[in-house]
Amino acid sequence: MRTQGPAAILLTLFLGLATMGTAQPVADPPASGPWTLEDCLLYGLSHHPSIRSAAGAVDGARANLGTARSNLGTKMTAQGSFSRRRTEYSRALANARVAGGSDDLVDSTGESVSVRKVLTDFGKTATRLQSLNKDLRAAMAERSWVEVQLGAEIKNAWLRALQARAQLDVQRENLERFQVHLGKVKSFVEVGAKPPYDITKAEVDVANARVSLIGAESNFRNACSALRKTVGAPRDVEVGPADVGSRPAAVDLQVDRLMQEALSRPDLLSTRLAIESARLREKEARLGLRPSLSGSADYSWSGSVTPLDRGYTLGLSLSAPFLDGRQTEFSVKAAKSSVNVAESRLEQALLSLRNEVEQAVTGVIDAGQRFEAAEILVRQASETLLLAEGRYDAGVGSPIELTDARTGYTSARGSFVTAAFDERIAHATLDRVVGRFPPEMTGWGSDGGLPAGQDLPAPPVPASSAAVVEIAPASGTAEP
Repeated sequence: MRTQGPAAILLTLFLGLATMGTAQPVADPPASGPWTLEDCLLYGLSHHPSIRSAAGAVDGARANLGTARSNLGTKMTAQGSFSRRRTEYSRALANARVAGGSDDLVDSTGESVSVRKVLTDFGKTATRLQSLNKDLRAAMAERSWVEVQLGAEIKNAWLRALQARAQLDVQRENLERFQVHLGKVKSFVEVGAKPPYDITKAEVDVANARVSLIGAESNFRNACSALRKTVGAPRDVEVGPADVGSRPAAVDLQVDRLMQEALSRPDLLSTRLAIESARLREKEARLGLRPSLSGSADYSWSGSVTPLDRGYTLGLSLSAPFLDGRQTEFSVKAAKSSVNVAESRLEQALLSLRNEVEQAVTGVIDAGQRFEAAEILVRQASETLLLAEGRYDAGVGSPIELTDARTGYTSARGSFVTAAFDERIAHATLDRVVGRFPPEMTGWGSDGGLPAGQDLPAPPVPASSAAVVEIAPASGTAEP
């Protein structure tokens, strides 16, 4: 059995270290249990295909820059050749040969080393490097914008899932109330305090509440499925309870100040860099007829006997095109068209920017007003329900009045839940429009990806998977 030599051992260690150095950490999904918003953002921004696509565009732009830079680098090539010639003599000549004559086999070798370098192309490569550098910065800005957009989409989907869960709990509570009322009515009928019609009416109310609960369950499953799709998770995503009564912090809603902030959005920066890159490409196209100066050096040794014949060559080469079939002219026209296209895209984005900001501000204001109105609606519906239940228990109220009061209270609670989460979604939309990253996402690197040394945290596992969303009533609301 052959043993590995020192060179083989060193090569094995080097390859192992290189493999360890290039391995990329993979963030695992959270453990079983509800996903927090930060969990969803961390996983989505680390695994979503749109993020990988944007990162691939950055890597491609960086590779293009390196390829263009290599045109001015030193290039070295080595060549080697070996030949063996055998001469076959005729019979008469072979018999006449004397012993000790020359051999019939002749070996020849030839080796050479060549070095080439473009000394200058009078600005063509330098201009191309500037353009590709703009492309790289534009790709990085575009990746940042993809992260902002994906972060907003994940946050909205997470809030929609919480909203659907809160609505589900409202319908569960409504069904429980009607079931309790049905039992109470049956006891009243048994003692003759209420007519049998009240039982029929209560059973219809329970059936209607159960139908509403089925619809809420379907909406909740659809919202969780949409959240899973937005995050890109490999399994079902669970959401935990939420405080529905809390409100987002107040923000500045001055349109002019928000416009100034929105003008620094990554997508607008990417478009501006694309314009600069297109202008540099136009400049490069105008340099198409510039000459280029190259230097070369060759060293060779060859022969059939030692010492081998040796030689070297040093040279300069100047290449100056005079006619290119109007290629430069059409390249300049194509570059001008690219500049016009990039400028029109920026103008179009700026035209729609103010409209987006104004709509986002209007959405925040409208959601806040609807939340305040929903608080009053819940309080009034709660008082109406208390009054209707008291009248029915006292024997002066009708079952229709009680049903209307319960239905109105459930509708008011549902409107309150909708308004509460719509306000948070409106704030998330405003953050996206002005180019802000979700504030709940802390520690995300400026260049994208997990911060150094940080692993994806696993959310806590609740004691019971049947946690109920606590819907905080508005201040002053009387619970029946």
